[in-house]
Amino acid sequence: MRLRQLAYEQSVVFFAPLEVHQSIVSHSGMTEPDSAHVISWLMEQTTTEIERKQALFVTQGDSFYRRAAVKDQTLTPWSSESERSLLLSVVEEPEQSLLEDLYAPKTHLARTLPHSQTTHDRYTPGRQALDKVRTVVIARGAGYLAAAQEEQEKELELEVEEERILERPRKATARKHRLHDDVVAFVRSGLVAATATAYQHWTSAIRFKGNIAKCDIPASLGPQLYVSTDFRFAVEGDETTNEYQRPVQWILWSKLCQDTFMIISPYEAEHLHGLVRKSKHTHLLTYAAPVTRSMLKFDALDFYSIPPLPAGWKASNSIRNVLGLFAGRLYFKYKDYDQLCVYLGLEHPKADDGLRVMCKDPLDFLREWTSIRRKDADFSRTPTGFLLRSRKLPQDHAFFQGD
Repeated sequence: MRLRQLAYEQSVVFFAPLEVHQSIVSHSGMTEPDSAHVISWLMEQTTTEIERKQALFVTQGDSFYRRAAVKDQTLTPWSSESERSLLLSVVEEPEQSLLEDLYAPKTHLARTLPHSQTTHDRYTPGRQALDKVRTVVIARGAGYLAAAQEEQEKELELEVEEERILERPRKATARKHRLHDDVVAFVRSGLVAATATAYQHWTSAIRFKGNIAKCDIPASLGPQLYVSTDFRFAVEGDETTNEYQRPVQWILWSKLCQDTFMIISPYEAEHLHGLVRKSKHTHLLTYAAPVTRSMLKFDALDFYSIPPLPAGWKASNSIRNVLGLFAGRLYFKYKDYDQLCVYLGLEHPKADDGLRVMCKDPLDFLREWTSIRRKDADFSRTPTGFLLRSRKLPQDHAFFQGD
């Protein structure tokens, strides 16, 4: 496909899953990467994959020159039994290899070329180039991977293939957006109005949702986290269904009330952008629920802010944990583990008194809510999955390496 007059008469839009988007953000260091950052990321991924395949390339190159050496010595390989056996012994690959052969320390990548000194001169430049690649791979210590990878490519194993089929949401009509005066007043004053109808406490934002109503969360517990009405309702008739849940991306923070936050929709964030810049009482924070370990940088709520946050500002543990539970966070740091245990009714001796048991049966409630947030994806092998199954997480667990 040819793109003429790109950026003038034609344009390109990139669509990527959340994990890929976060990888591009990490690579570029920009919260809103452009086309140049995407291309740079693609080139970096390509070169990384080429480097990873170099060990296999050397192994296959050795195999080629080994066969070439025997072929040059045997002009008529099918004329005698001995010549056929010699050629077959070189061409034929072993069906299985011992673990020692695959993973034992080696000083070279492959077997010595049989009779390589008699190989025709036309192969000399190729073998010299291959030796240069071999030196680079050995220096990286990745040579032992080649034989193992080649072995895996030869294996054929029958496996039962399971495919998860998710029930897609029913077709619905999008709800019209509205920037309410109550939200505008919060931006200007930094204060929550008791009579406001355009935002509710986060406990009310999920209490009415179908079967979720079985868990009545006390609104007095924890930080004051509010959710705007425009964020809560994405489609018409959304009051009685859990099928449409917006990801938490934009949050307003009040400087006057240090532990008061409000989740707003992208529409509200776009239209409040200029007003927030002028406000002396609120900040607009970016957020993404950590669904991979590399996304924990967003959990601190200080990744990007409009206007810039005060020097030394840190979000409290309680707001990060409550926000994570509401947004469907799958990864957290070990320092949050104690407080989460108490909040979920899993007593922990080191926990502080910042939060208490959130409802009668919090684990069942949060398992259902997290499943809704993560679109029924399997999260059992994540820290949140372990926590919601009442499995202990020691500090030296692999989830927390590098904290």
